[in-house]
Amino acid sequence: MSKESAYLLFVQIAVSVNTLVIAWGIYQVTKGNLRAHRIANTIGVGTTLAGAIGLVVTVFMGWDYSNIPTPEEMLIHRSFSVPLFPLLIAVLITGLTHKAKLHKLLAKITVPFWFGTLITGWLYF
Repeated sequence: MSKESAYLLFVQIAVSVNTLVIAWGIYQVTKGNLRAHRIANTIGVGTTLAGAIGLVVTVFMGWDYSNIPTPEEMLIHRSFSVPLFPLLIAVLITGLTHKAKLHKLLAKITVPFWFGTLITGWLYF
């Protein structure tokens, strides 16, 4: 297995686990446990952003991911993942700054991009 394939497998596993962590955090807020929601979702979003940043860093280091997905698959995946990155940052910031109304709106917008990125990552990488 190439180092690129190994890293992509790691990202797939991490994002899958983070999906469960974030879902648990969302469940916690519905139960009124805001502290557990903050902790779980900060960890989930933070580690997901770290994985995405790691992917960018490895590209700048010269790792070649071009032969893994087709250009069409990459376009579909990027149509979810590129908007997801700033949305995750915005959701995290609005949550940490207690802007609840905007936080909830952005979270609802983020969910389809999250699952689109997750599913296309599973299918194409």
